[in-house]
Amino acid sequence: MPWTSDFLLIWVPLTLLIGVAIAAYLSSVSRQQGALKPAVTATLALWVPSTVGMLGWAELSVQVFVLDSVVNLLAALLASLAAAWSLVHQKAVPRSVSILDAQQSRKEDNG
Repeated sequence: MPWTSDFLLIWVPLTLLIGVAIAAYLSSVSRQQGALKPAVTATLALWVPSTVGMLGWAELSVQVFVLDSVVNLLAALLASLAAAWSLVHQKAVPRSVSILDAQQSRKEDNG
């Protein structure tokens, strides 16, 4: 399959939207559940249909199909785990705190 500009114009935004969808799902999941299970679930929920769609859309040899499918799964899983990790480990910042309040708080902590 050639990497034409038409293909890239569809593939790049679709890939970014999938990543945003996974990150949005992970941010809505309760932090008490842990990050691993929701990240794997979100990855598989999007990877399985895309793999089945690729099977019906592209005429690829079995070796190429399996290799592409495994690489897609690993990439999506690593990205999902990275998003989950960053969401779990982010520091909660109150939305009502202004920049001046934050600077004053730092001065009080340091001094």
